[in-house]
Amino acid sequence: MNWHKERRVNEEGFLRHPANSNEWKEFDKQYPLFAQDSRNVRLGLATDGFNPFANMSKPYSMWPVILVCYNLPPWKCMKAVFSMLTLLIPRPNAPGKEIDLYLCPLVDELKELWVDGIQTFDASTGEIFRMHACILWTINDFPAYGKTKDTDNARRDLEAMNIRSNQHLRLESGKMRKPHARYVLKTPQRREFCKFLKSIKFPDGYAANISRNVSINDGKISGLKSHDCHVLLQRLLSVGIRPFFDTKVCNALIELSIFFKNICARTLRVSDLERMEKEIVITLCKLEIIFPPAFFDIMVHLVIHLPREAKLGDPVNNRWMYLIERLLGKLKKYVKNKARPEGSLIEGYIVNESMTFCSLYLRGVETSFNPNERNDDRRNDQKVGGLSVFSQKVRPFGGRKFILLPKKEIDKAHCEHMEELKLKSNENLCQRQEQEFPKWFENRIYGLREMGSLEATDDLHYLSFKPDVRVHTYTGCIVNGVRFQTKGRDNNRTTQNSGIFVSVEHSDCSHDYYGVLESVLELTYINCNKDEFNEVRWAVQEDQENLLSSDDEMDEDSEDEPPIYAVESDPTYWVNSRHDDEDSEEDNPLDDGEDEEILSDDSDGSDY
Repeated sequence: MNWHKERRVNEEGFLRHPANSNEWKEFDKQYPLFAQDSRNVRLGLATDGFNPFANMSKPYSMWPVILVCYNLPPWKCMKAVFSMLTLLIPRPNAPGKEIDLYLCPLVDELKELWVDGIQTFDASTGEIFRMHACILWTINDFPAYGKTKDTDNARRDLEAMNIRSNQHLRLESGKMRKPHARYVLKTPQRREFCKFLKSIKFPDGYAANISRNVSINDGKISGLKSHDCHVLLQRLLSVGIRPFFDTKVCNALIELSIFFKNICARTLRVSDLERMEKEIVITLCKLEIIFPPAFFDIMVHLVIHLPREAKLGDPVNNRWMYLIERLLGKLKKYVKNKARPEGSLIEGYIVNESMTFCSLYLRGVETSFNPNERNDDRRNDQKVGGLSVFSQKVRPFGGRKFILLPKKEIDKAHCEHMEELKLKSNENLCQRQEQEFPKWFENRIYGLREMGSLEATDDLHYLSFKPDVRVHTYTGCIVNGVRFQTKGRDNNRTTQNSGIFVSVEHSDCSHDYYGVLESVLELTYINCNKDEFNEVRWAVQEDQENLLSSDDEMDEDSEDEPPIYAVESDPTYWVNSRHDDEDSEEDNPLDDGEDEEILSDDSDGSDY
């Protein structure tokens, strides 16, 4: 509970936890007595409604009120196991303005915790102290409206304002026709965009399978969760829209996408937020030139305040709603008695809370607090200490096979260990090192061992004998808690874990390389020492935009490249952009495209 005071890294100009925010610091100034004891609890309050029944046609809305604790580290404070269900508003309809009446019991208890506090036992020190609590802020959800803003009335607004005459409604042959706007996808384009989304594969645990929510024939996307919308906006929109819109429309939408990507980062720089606060105004001005005035409601305007809100509060991931919605999904599973949904939910929650409390006192048993990680990189024969090449935290898995490694490949892989030896000595290094080093290193270690030198450690002695020509190959490995799989294994799965990203420093410059994992090699040395490498097929280094667009453009000569240490691999993913710059449309703001017939004057435009 005192992590935010004693263990938090306070780096000036960076926001990683609510304790870094201006509001937290201002609160400490106004209430110094509360801030003196770091064990006093700082809370966030969230509420939202959900339908407990599978049949969504039956109107019913339950409203849990949840408290989250910000004393905890950022990777714990929003977890379901550390959240508290304080009350449940029992009624079939949303409480509306009457929610204040239902919150009265909670408000009274919070006032008591703020004014009088409550005696609490501190298990870490064995002391009894008076704990106080406060509410820093609330977390709320705003209703989303899926209908388009390109309605008939929106076009009439353009005519009334005497702007964009090429988009005004037209009376032709007794029927009103609506010209095609530059920001609207035609039916074939919608289907093509849906094909793009259908082809997307994300790494394990990164996002849901969006392809299940895509209908290519209808050209529609439905049933997305809030996190799916975040991924679509921040990661996919900027790639998928390029074939369909002109440069000005694409640039404006890509800038908006990058803004949300940066604002949702786990670590924020104050300097970046100040820059984003200025740039988002320009981005919205670009959107005003493209979209009709009806598009710019209060929700769009709120985007301007997000950078300032992040400076006042903290990174968005500690305040956004979709983690609360994930908890609501868990609470929904507790409803077993459809006749008494509230009582059934509370009973299930109390049982879970009791089991969670008991698990704190269990040792040697897997509980909700100490579950085995899904991507556990520990192995039974893991070596501790010694050369880092023999103690990599890598756990290979899948499709273990034996292959014979050619002598050329043995020397090439062995030569990669030179980076490890540079830390000890730089003597006798030259341009012919790649051909001469393996034999030189073997003779050098042998000579040092004969002289009894302490420099010739056992690990270096084992390394000098080169690996066994019989090499284990695998189809995947887990490195630093991240799962990697070969391209061949990914082809038969709905997820993608074969993307490899490596950043290296050379001549005081940083170079980024992207590729796909072809194979995982495990080399065995004397005394059962093992070393893991990743064979990667690298992309052609043309420009970063193309590298992130398609996994088809790979370097055919990358087979001559040496493998990399498994621990050097960072994850990335590839998408097929289906984009050809030569086929993109030129900027033409006067291009009307095809007209669309309006069937009735009271149409809301939802079919467009």
